[in-house]
Amino acid sequence: KAGEWEKAKQLRLEYADQLSAWRDLQKLNAVAHRDVKPEGGTSLTEGEVTEVRRLLASSSNLNPGALSAQDHFLRGTSHYFAGQYEEALANYNRSLQLRPDHLYTITNRGQTLLHLGRRREALADAKRALELRPDDPVTLTNRGVALGSLMRSEEALADFNRAQELSPEDPQNLVNLAGALHI
Repeated sequence: KAGEWEKAKQLRLEYADQLSAWRDLQKLNAVAHRDVKPEGGTSLTEGEVTEVRRLLASSSNLNPGALSAQDHFLRGTSHYFAGQYEEALANYNRSLQLRPDHLYTITNRGQTLLHLGRRREALADAKRALELRPDDPVTLTNRGVALGSLMRSEEALADFNRAQELSPEDPQNLVNLAGALHI
């Protein structure tokens, strides 16, 4: 009976660890729903980045096979905000294995690939996202940024112009247009 008692205690501890990690993953939702900006900026404070890193470390105890596409997407976005681009990419890839046509995962993975210097792959993701939503200003901007990174300034400018037409109230579009003129 002593062996069974020890085994039960161990299972209870493992369950408590998994539950704690799952709760921390849920806390990431509030942060991960913020937009990933095409220019790479983040609206997180230094304290929030520290908290995201703590939560990610805690939730890393979860079995990846038990996570949904949305869980991987949220973890990827949280890693992105924490500046952990390789980890973000791995989670976006897992999310896309479970849900291949999720626009925001494709878009965020493209931005992550840009941060990793993988410009052609980033452009491929931007093109795929535009297949899913052709007139989305954010997606057009993302493709424009990817094209600009490849020194394809005329194409980048066309995307930034189209994004400005679709969303004239967004001041970032004007910044992108000005930047494209100097590529």
